[in-house]
Amino acid sequence: MDSIQIPEKTYFKIGEVAKLLDLQPYVLRYWETEFDTLSPEKTRSGQRAYRRDDIEHLILIKTLLYDEMYTIAGARRQLKLRKRGAAEPVDAATVQRIVDERDALRSRQDQLQQDADRFEKAAEKLRHEASRLQLQNETLEDENAQLAAAQLEYESSIRRLREELDQRRETVRLLEDSTEALKQKLDERSEQMDLLGETDGASAEELERARRDLGAAQERVAQLELDFEESQKRLVDVERERAALADRVADLEGRLAEATARLTTLGAEKAAVEAQASDRAEVEALQEQIARSRGELETALQERDRLLESVQSNHQRQRLHWGAVRKELESLASLVN
Repeated sequence: MDSIQIPEKTYFKIGEVAKLLDLQPYVLRYWETEFDTLSPEKTRSGQRAYRRDDIEHLILIKTLLYDEMYTIAGARRQLKLRKRGAAEPVDAATVQRIVDERDALRSRQDQLQQDADRFEKAAEKLRHEASRLQLQNETLEDENAQLAAAQLEYESSIRRLREELDQRRETVRLLEDSTEALKQKLDERSEQMDLLGETDGASAEELERARRDLGAAQERVAQLELDFEESQKRLVDVERERAALADRVADLEGRLAEATARLTTLGAEKAAVEAQASDRAEVEALQEQIARSRGELETALQERDRLLESVQSNHQRQRLHWGAVRKELESLASLVN
Protein backbone atom coordinates (compact mmCIF):
# COMPACT_ATOMS: atom_id res chain seq x y z
CA MET A 1 0.00 0.00 0.00
CA ASP A 2 2.98 2.29 0.69
CA SER A 3 4.49 1.72 -2.80
CA ILE A 4 1.56 3.54 -4.46
CA GLN A 5 1.46 7.28 -3.90
CA ILE A 6 -2.13 8.56 -3.86
CA PRO A 7 -2.37 12.21 -5.02
CA GLU A 8 -3.89 14.77 -2.69
CA LYS A 9 -7.42 14.90 -4.16
CA THR A 10 -10.88 14.34 -2.77
CA TYR A 11 -12.36 12.44 -5.69
CA PHE A 12 -10.83 10.34 -8.46
CA LYS A 13 -12.35 9.19 -11.76
CA ILE A 14 -12.27 5.51 -12.69
CA GLY A 15 -9.66 6.18 -15.39
CA GLU A 16 -7.38 7.88 -12.88
CA VAL A 17 -7.76 5.01 -10.39
CA ALA A 18 -7.12 2.40 -13.10
CA LYS A 19 -3.93 4.20 -14.16
CA LEU A 20 -2.82 4.59 -10.54
CA LEU A 21 -3.28 0.84 -9.79
CA ASP A 22 -2.09 -0.29 -13.27
CA LEU A 23 -5.41 -2.00 -13.98
CA GLN A 24 -8.07 -1.88 -16.65
CA PRO A 25 -11.31 0.00 -15.81
CA TYR A 26 -13.40 -3.11 -16.46
CA VAL A 27 -11.43 -4.92 -13.70
CA LEU A 28 -12.49 -2.25 -11.19
CA ARG A 29 -16.12 -2.51 -12.31
CA TYR A 30 -15.92 -6.30 -11.98
CA TRP A 31 -14.53 -6.07 -8.44
CA GLU A 32 -17.50 -3.89 -7.45
CA THR A 33 -19.79 -6.81 -8.31
CA GLU A 34 -17.70 -9.27 -6.26
CA PHE A 35 -16.84 -7.22 -3.15
CA ASP A 36 -19.81 -5.64 -1.41
CA THR A 37 -17.40 -3.52 0.68
CA LEU A 38 -16.38 -1.68 -2.49
CA SER A 39 -19.04 0.87 -3.44
CA PRO A 40 -17.74 4.22 -4.77
CA GLU A 41 -20.02 7.22 -5.03
CA LYS A 42 -21.51 8.26 -8.35
CA THR A 43 -22.11 11.68 -9.86
CA ARG A 44 -25.39 12.87 -11.36
CA SER A 45 -24.21 11.69 -14.77
CA GLY A 46 -23.55 8.18 -13.39
CA GLN A 47 -19.73 8.40 -13.31
CA ARG A 48 -17.88 6.78 -10.42
CA ALA A 49 -16.16 9.06 -7.91
CA TYR A 50 -13.56 7.25 -5.76
CA ARG A 51 -12.35 8.60 -2.41
CA ARG A 52 -8.95 7.97 -0.85
CA ASP A 53 -10.28 5.16 1.38
CA ASP A 54 -11.84 3.51 -1.74
CA ILE A 55 -8.43 3.52 -3.40
CA GLU A 56 -6.75 2.09 -0.30
CA HIS A 57 -9.40 -0.64 -0.23
CA LEU A 58 -8.70 -1.39 -3.92
CA ILE A 59 -4.96 -1.59 -3.21
CA LEU A 60 -5.67 -4.15 -0.46
CA ILE A 61 -7.87 -6.21 -2.80
CA LYS A 62 -5.18 -6.11 -5.51
CA THR A 63 -2.57 -7.24 -2.96
CA LEU A 64 -4.72 -10.19 -1.89
CA LEU A 65 -5.46 -11.27 -5.48
CA TYR A 66 -2.20 -10.52 -7.27
CA ASP A 67 0.49 -10.77 -4.58
CA GLU A 68 -0.90 -13.19 -2.02
CA MET A 69 -2.65 -15.23 -4.76
CA TYR A 70 -6.06 -15.50 -3.14
CA THR A 71 -9.16 -16.31 -5.15
CA ILE A 72 -12.11 -13.93 -5.14
CA ALA A 73 -13.81 -15.94 -2.39
CA GLY A 74 -10.55 -16.20 -0.43
CA ALA A 75 -9.95 -12.47 -0.73
CA ARG A 76 -13.47 -11.75 0.56
CA ARG A 77 -12.83 -14.07 3.50
CA GLN A 78 -9.48 -12.42 4.26
CA LEU A 79 -11.09 -8.96 4.18
CA LYS A 80 -13.63 -10.10 6.76
CA LEU A 81 -10.94 -11.70 8.96
CA ARG A 82 -8.66 -8.68 8.77
CA LYS A 83 -11.55 -6.44 9.60
CA ARG A 84 -12.05 -8.48 12.81
CA GLY A 85 -8.27 -8.44 13.45
CA ALA A 86 -7.78 -12.17 12.70
CA ALA A 87 -5.78 -14.01 10.06
CA GLU A 88 -6.53 -17.26 8.30
CA PRO A 89 -3.81 -19.95 8.59
CA VAL A 90 -2.55 -21.25 5.28
CA ASP A 91 -1.12 -24.76 4.81
CA ALA A 92 1.13 -26.05 1.97
CA ALA A 93 -1.75 -27.58 -0.01
CA THR A 94 -3.62 -24.31 0.11
CA VAL A 95 -0.52 -22.45 -0.99
CA GLN A 96 -0.10 -24.78 -3.97
CA ARG A 97 -3.76 -24.44 -4.85
CA ILE A 98 -3.45 -20.68 -4.63
CA VAL A 99 -0.39 -20.76 -6.90
CA ASP A 100 -2.23 -22.89 -9.46
CA GLU A 101 -5.23 -20.65 -9.31
CA ARG A 102 -2.95 -17.63 -9.69
CA ASP A 103 -1.37 -19.10 -12.82
CA ALA A 104 -4.81 -19.91 -14.23
CA LEU A 105 -6.03 -16.45 -13.31
CA ARG A 106 -3.06 -14.78 -14.99
CA SER A 107 -3.57 -16.90 -18.08
CA ARG A 108 -7.22 -15.91 -18.10
CA GLN A 109 -6.22 -12.29 -17.53
CA ASP A 110 -3.86 -12.42 -20.51
CA GLN A 111 -6.65 -13.87 -22.64
CA LEU A 112 -9.03 -11.17 -21.46
CA GLN A 113 -6.43 -8.54 -22.25
CA GLN A 114 -6.02 -9.93 -25.77
CA ASP A 115 -9.80 -9.95 -26.19
CA ALA A 116 -9.96 -6.38 -24.89
CA ASP A 117 -7.24 -5.26 -27.31
CA ARG A 118 -9.01 -6.98 -30.18
CA PHE A 119 -12.28 -5.38 -29.15
CA GLU A 120 -10.64 -1.95 -28.89
CA LYS A 121 -9.27 -2.23 -32.43
CA ALA A 122 -12.63 -3.35 -33.76
CA ALA A 123 -14.40 -0.60 -31.84
CA GLU A 124 -11.99 2.00 -33.21
CA LYS A 125 -12.69 0.75 -36.72
CA LEU A 126 -16.42 1.01 -36.08
CA ARG A 127 -16.01 4.53 -34.71
CA HIS A 128 -14.13 5.62 -37.83
CA GLU A 129 -16.75 4.00 -40.04
CA ALA A 130 -19.58 5.63 -38.06
CA SER A 131 -17.86 9.03 -38.40
CA ARG A 132 -17.51 8.56 -42.14
CA LEU A 133 -21.14 7.54 -42.40
CA GLN A 134 -22.20 10.54 -40.31
CA LEU A 135 -20.29 12.85 -42.66
CA GLN A 136 -21.96 11.18 -45.63
CA ASN A 137 -25.36 11.65 -44.00
CA GLU A 138 -24.63 15.35 -43.48
CA THR A 139 -23.69 15.63 -47.17
CA LEU A 140 -26.95 13.93 -48.13
CA GLU A 141 -28.88 16.33 -45.90
CA ASP A 142 -27.23 19.31 -47.63
CA GLU A 143 -28.16 17.88 -51.02
CA ASN A 144 -31.72 17.32 -49.83
CA ALA A 145 -31.86 20.99 -48.77
CA GLN A 146 -30.62 22.04 -52.22
CA LEU A 147 -33.22 19.81 -53.86
CA ALA A 148 -35.93 21.33 -51.69
CA ALA A 149 -34.82 24.85 -52.72
CA ALA A 150 -34.83 23.82 -56.39
CA GLN A 151 -38.29 22.35 -55.95
CA LEU A 152 -39.55 25.61 -54.42
CA GLU A 153 -38.08 27.59 -57.30
CA TYR A 154 -39.66 25.19 -59.78
CA GLU A 155 -43.07 25.55 -58.12
CA SER A 156 -42.67 29.34 -58.11
CA SER A 157 -41.97 29.28 -61.87
CA ILE A 158 -45.08 27.18 -62.42
CA ARG A 159 -47.17 29.67 -60.43
CA ARG A 160 -45.83 32.60 -62.45
CA LEU A 161 -46.57 30.80 -65.71
CA ARG A 162 -50.08 30.03 -64.51
CA GLU A 163 -50.68 33.68 -63.64
CA GLU A 164 -49.43 34.79 -67.06
CA LEU A 165 -51.67 32.26 -68.77
CA ASP A 166 -54.66 33.46 -66.74
CA GLN A 167 -53.97 37.05 -67.80
CA ARG A 168 -53.60 36.06 -71.44
CA ARG A 169 -56.74 33.98 -71.26
CA GLU A 170 -58.63 37.06 -70.02
CA THR A 171 -57.09 39.13 -72.82
CA VAL A 172 -58.15 36.53 -75.38
CA ARG A 173 -61.67 36.51 -73.97
CA LEU A 174 -61.93 40.31 -74.20
CA LEU A 175 -60.47 40.27 -77.71
CA GLU A 176 -62.91 37.56 -78.70
CA ASP A 177 -65.84 39.63 -77.42
CA SER A 178 -64.55 42.70 -79.27
CA THR A 179 -64.08 40.72 -82.48
CA GLU A 180 -67.54 39.25 -82.21
CA ALA A 181 -69.02 42.74 -81.69
CA LEU A 182 -67.15 44.04 -84.75
CA LYS A 183 -68.41 41.15 -86.86
CA GLN A 184 -71.98 41.78 -85.77
CA LYS A 185 -71.57 45.48 -86.54
CA LEU A 186 -70.19 44.67 -90.00
CA ASP A 187 -73.03 42.26 -90.67
CA GLU A 188 -75.57 44.86 -89.64
CA ARG A 189 -73.90 47.48 -91.80
CA SER A 190 -73.83 45.16 -94.80
CA GLU A 191 -77.51 44.39 -94.40
CA GLN A 192 -78.29 48.11 -94.24
CA MET A 193 -76.23 48.72 -97.32
CA ASP A 194 -78.00 45.96 -99.20
CA LEU A 195 -81.42 47.42 -98.27
CA LEU A 196 -80.55 50.97 -99.17
CA GLY A 197 -78.66 49.96 -102.31
CA GLU A 198 -76.25 52.80 -101.82
CA THR A 199 -73.22 53.61 -99.79
CA ASP A 200 -72.57 57.08 -98.55
CA GLY A 201 -69.20 58.43 -97.51
CA ALA A 202 -69.88 58.16 -93.78
CA SER A 203 -70.92 54.52 -94.00
CA ALA A 204 -67.86 53.67 -96.06
CA GLU A 205 -65.64 55.40 -93.50
CA GLU A 206 -67.31 53.53 -90.63
CA LEU A 207 -66.99 50.25 -92.51
CA GLU A 208 -63.31 50.93 -93.16
CA ARG A 209 -62.75 51.71 -89.47
CA ALA A 210 -64.49 48.48 -88.49
CA ARG A 211 -62.25 46.58 -90.89
CA ARG A 212 -59.18 48.24 -89.40
CA ASP A 213 -60.37 47.25 -85.90
CA LEU A 214 -60.87 43.71 -87.11
CA GLY A 215 -57.36 43.70 -88.61
CA ALA A 216 -55.94 45.03 -85.33
CA ALA A 217 -57.79 42.28 -83.47
CA GLN A 218 -56.32 39.67 -85.80
CA GLU A 219 -52.83 41.14 -85.25
CA ARG A 220 -53.44 40.95 -81.51
CA VAL A 221 -54.37 37.29 -81.84
CA ALA A 222 -51.17 36.70 -83.85
CA GLN A 223 -49.15 38.47 -81.15
CA LEU A 224 -50.87 36.35 -78.52
CA GLU A 225 -49.91 33.21 -80.42
CA LEU A 226 -46.29 34.42 -80.47
CA ASP A 227 -46.49 34.99 -76.72
CA PHE A 228 -47.91 31.50 -76.38
CA GLU A 229 -44.96 30.05 -78.31
CA GLU A 230 -42.60 31.97 -76.01
CA SER A 231 -44.42 30.53 -73.01
CA GLN A 232 -44.05 27.09 -74.56
CA LYS A 233 -40.29 27.62 -74.81
CA ARG A 234 -40.21 28.70 -71.18
CA LEU A 235 -42.16 25.57 -70.31
CA VAL A 236 -39.53 23.47 -72.11
CA ASP A 237 -36.84 25.16 -70.01
CA VAL A 238 -38.82 24.39 -66.86
CA GLU A 239 -39.19 20.76 -67.94
CA ARG A 240 -35.42 20.58 -68.49
CA GLU A 241 -34.92 21.86 -64.95
CA ARG A 242 -37.38 19.26 -63.71
CA ALA A 243 -35.46 16.53 -65.59
CA ALA A 244 -32.20 17.73 -64.01
CA LEU A 245 -33.90 17.66 -60.61
CA ALA A 246 -35.10 14.10 -61.27
CA ASP A 247 -31.52 13.09 -62.21
CA ARG A 248 -30.23 14.52 -58.92
CA VAL A 249 -32.94 12.66 -57.03
CA ALA A 250 -31.93 9.42 -58.81
CA ASP A 251 -28.28 10.04 -57.90
CA LEU A 252 -29.32 10.68 -54.31
CA GLU A 253 -31.28 7.44 -54.32
CA GLY A 254 -28.21 5.51 -55.44
CA ARG A 255 -26.05 7.06 -52.77
CA LEU A 256 -28.67 6.38 -50.12
CA ALA A 257 -28.82 2.74 -51.23
CA GLU A 258 -25.03 2.51 -50.95
CA ALA A 259 -25.10 4.05 -47.47
CA THR A 260 -27.88 1.66 -46.41
CA ALA A 261 -25.87 -1.33 -47.62
CA ARG A 262 -22.84 -0.06 -45.73
CA LEU A 263 -24.95 0.33 -42.60
CA THR A 264 -26.01 -3.30 -42.92
CA THR A 265 -22.37 -4.41 -43.18
CA LEU A 266 -21.43 -2.16 -40.27
CA GLY A 267 -24.21 -3.68 -38.15
CA ALA A 268 -22.93 -7.21 -38.91
CA GLU A 269 -19.36 -6.23 -37.92
CA LYS A 270 -20.67 -4.65 -34.75
CA ALA A 271 -22.59 -7.81 -33.85
CA ALA A 272 -19.44 -9.92 -34.36
CA VAL A 273 -17.39 -7.62 -32.13
CA GLU A 274 -20.16 -7.47 -29.53
CA ALA A 275 -20.20 -11.28 -29.23
CA GLN A 276 -16.49 -11.30 -28.26
CA ALA A 277 -16.39 -8.20 -26.07
CA SER A 278 -16.48 -8.29 -22.28
CA ASP A 279 -17.35 -4.58 -21.99
CA ARG A 280 -20.55 -3.71 -23.90
CA ALA A 281 -20.66 0.04 -23.21
CA GLU A 282 -18.75 0.99 -26.40
CA VAL A 283 -20.87 -1.35 -28.53
CA GLU A 284 -24.13 0.03 -27.14
CA ALA A 285 -23.00 3.58 -27.90
CA LEU A 286 -22.10 2.58 -31.46
CA GLN A 287 -25.43 0.80 -31.80
CA GLU A 288 -27.29 3.99 -30.85
CA GLN A 289 -25.22 6.01 -33.32
CA ILE A 290 -25.92 3.51 -36.11
CA ALA A 291 -29.63 3.56 -35.26
CA ARG A 292 -29.64 7.36 -35.52
CA SER A 293 -27.84 7.17 -38.87
CA ARG A 294 -30.37 4.63 -40.12
CA GLY A 295 -33.22 6.91 -39.03
CA GLU A 296 -31.64 9.85 -40.88
CA LEU A 297 -31.29 7.70 -44.00
CA GLU A 298 -34.95 6.69 -43.80
CA THR A 299 -35.91 10.36 -43.46
CA ALA A 300 -33.83 11.20 -46.53
CA LEU A 301 -35.55 8.40 -48.47
CA GLN A 302 -38.97 9.70 -47.49
CA GLU A 303 -37.98 13.24 -48.56
CA ARG A 304 -36.73 11.84 -51.88
CA ASP A 305 -40.05 10.06 -52.49
CA ARG A 306 -41.98 13.22 -51.61
CA LEU A 307 -39.93 15.26 -54.10
CA LEU A 308 -40.51 12.71 -56.85
CA GLU A 309 -44.25 12.66 -56.23
CA SER A 310 -44.39 16.47 -56.21
CA VAL A 311 -42.41 16.74 -59.46
CA GLN A 312 -44.59 14.16 -61.21
CA SER A 313 -47.81 15.79 -59.97
CA ASN A 314 -46.69 19.27 -61.07
CA HIS A 315 -45.62 17.96 -64.46
CA GLN A 316 -49.00 16.28 -65.02
CA ARG A 317 -50.95 19.39 -63.99
CA GLN A 318 -48.77 21.51 -66.25
CA ARG A 319 -49.42 19.31 -69.28
CA LEU A 320 -53.18 19.38 -68.70
CA HIS A 321 -53.12 23.16 -68.27
CA TRP A 322 -51.15 23.79 -71.46
CA GLY A 323 -53.42 21.44 -73.40
CA ALA A 324 -56.46 23.43 -72.31
CA VAL A 325 -54.77 26.74 -73.27
CA ARG A 326 -53.86 25.37 -76.70
CA LYS A 327 -57.46 24.32 -77.32
CA GLU A 328 -58.73 27.76 -76.34
CA LEU A 329 -56.31 29.50 -78.71
CA GLU A 330 -57.21 27.16 -81.57
CA SER A 331 -60.89 27.83 -80.92
CA LEU A 332 -60.25 31.61 -80.89
CA ALA A 333 -58.25 31.43 -84.12
CA SER A 334 -61.05 29.53 -85.85
CA LEU A 335 -63.62 32.15 -84.72
CA VAL A 336 -61.49 35.07 -85.93
CA ASN A 337 -60.87 33.42 -89.29
